[in-house]
Amino acid sequence: MELFETINSMFANPAAFEKISLHERGRHFFMVNRLFSIKFPVQAQYLNHTKIHPGNAVTYWSETVGKMFSKTPGWMYVKTKKAREEKAKSQPISETTIKYYCQKNQCSRRDVETAMILVGQPFLDELKSLQKLLEKS
Repeated sequence: MELFETINSMFANPAAFEKISLHERGRHFFMVNRLFSIKFPVQAQYLNHTKIHPGNAVTYWSETVGKMFSKTPGWMYVKTKKAREEKAKSQPISETTIKYYCQKNQCSRRDVETAMILVGQPFLDELKSLQKLLEKS
């Protein structure tokens, strides 16, 4: 059983969670503990330091926190890839142009992003002209 199937069964289908073997639960201990540490850092830290079997630790999370919610809570998942893709679509300058600019001007990507925000359109125009030059060569 996959990680997210296990997590969803902890909340939505406790009967299916009970059918999962202790070994299978233990395989997902690290990520389950990491996700629950978002809201319950102290309990997660205790489970890291005790000599408890990983499968029993996942069972602990199911029995305590799993009973508080009828479905998987929203804080359980964090936005990662989708947010990056949307940011890349909204950015008018290509990634290669930004890397080239950083290399030639000895600055970091964060510096370029900050300049885009603070300086605004004049800086974007400069990057667009650089991008046109790079595309020609």
